[in-house]
Amino acid sequence: MMDRLIETIRAKQSFVTQKVANGEIPTPQQLSSFLSSFRNELLPMIKHYPSEVTRQIKRGFTSVGWDVKKNCNNRSTPPKPQDIIDMLNNLATNVEGYLTKLHASVAPTEDELDDLGSACGRLWSLDIDRLIPNVDYVIDPQGYKKSSWETGDRAERPFFKFVDPDVLARESWRTFIALLDNYDFTSGVAERVTAQEVKEEDDFLNVNLATPCMKYVHKYLVSKKLAPSGAAEFKKFVHDLWFGLYRRKVNNDSSGFEHVFVGEEKENADGTSQVVGLHNWIQIFIEEGGGIASKRQGSSHLDYLGYIRPRCRVSGGEECQRVMSVQMEWHNELKPESSVFLGTSPAFELALYTLCFLAGEEKNLVQLDQYMVEITCYKFRGPRGVMRIGSCFPALTDLLTPSEAAAKIQAVHRGKTLRKAGSPQEVHEKQKNEKAAASIQKTFRGNKSRNQPKTSFYN
Repeated sequence: MMDRLIETIRAKQSFVTQKVANGEIPTPQQLSSFLSSFRNELLPMIKHYPSEVTRQIKRGFTSVGWDVKKNCNNRSTPPKPQDIIDMLNNLATNVEGYLTKLHASVAPTEDELDDLGSACGRLWSLDIDRLIPNVDYVIDPQGYKKSSWETGDRAERPFFKFVDPDVLARESWRTFIALLDNYDFTSGVAERVTAQEVKEEDDFLNVNLATPCMKYVHKYLVSKKLAPSGAAEFKKFVHDLWFGLYRRKVNNDSSGFEHVFVGEEKENADGTSQVVGLHNWIQIFIEEGGGIASKRQGSSHLDYLGYIRPRCRVSGGEECQRVMSVQMEWHNELKPESSVFLGTSPAFELALYTLCFLAGEEKNLVQLDQYMVEITCYKFRGPRGVMRIGSCFPALTDLLTPSEAAAKIQAVHRGKTLRKAGSPQEVHEKQKNEKAAASIQKTFRGNKSRNQPKTSFYN
């Protein structure tokens, strides 16, 4: 998270500045220990930051003569306290400048408008609030199942070991969490929306529509003539899409938000019930008894039963993955498989699903960093025939190494370039025609010049 990084850097700057102001000038050994400790603190997180921010961090350490790789001073003289204060100030300022630039440059490119997958990849890079695994949150996958058809409990402990409460207290997360206890999950029970719940929906949209992710989606949809251009009109458009109530069993008993992010019960034809929806990691954490203040504080309604092993290769350990499928019981009803993103922000998921639902197909294969993910969007016909979100969820189809991910992005770009240019035969024919046209024009210019009467300089 970029905000947390800036806070950390500013706190370090304030610490050294205060020491100097109090006359407690740090010794070279203390400064070296400070830089070593700061580097170790950033090391688990640095690979999750955007490349531009990573370069800024490395340049900052280099400016005071600190070798990030070896974690030691590489100059004959140690840095001075003021050097470190200036380095930290410049680093924080540069990261703040990166965020300002990110908020300002959210217009989709032509390639992104031509290719939904590229647009979704851009959204991933705009998710500045995405959490860092094993730092901001820790999961405990435990036992796995080969398919959702397998039954039995493969997990003695909850899925989540830890989620940093400071993170979830931030506006984007706080306003999202406030919505999760607004719904009755029982099948066939009409929702009654209170004035407080209307305010909570409004607060959530105000915060998240101001994020780079949703700003980008707004511009994208407007370019495609799929959404209104005005800010107020777009807000109502998104509200109706996600919070507009429709009928599954009785009038007004469901909505896109409830199904995707909260979950609900479905009654089968044989009289049995099952859980549907519930494709959000924060909801799973809270329903496991995550300790977030809500109407259900201190209680646990969800029993994690194990994860579904992906068919693709997995490197780095399941605890580091960004997309997983899990099996659970919720309110004593089985959910055989629920696929979720992990650590992503509410704004990113809202933006991604909105984009794929409106501009994509039912199945959308996209590349999000090193993850090849299929985003499924089911439509539901609401009141007066208006299309509403029936469901949206991810499924991991492949996990690429960083070099494979970069090569795939380049291949996609080359493919688009070739498609614009045409097939090799078409390109050859085009070049041949252009050459012939140039020759005709050259001949015409020569004939015209020869047919003109000669004139003297003195005429």
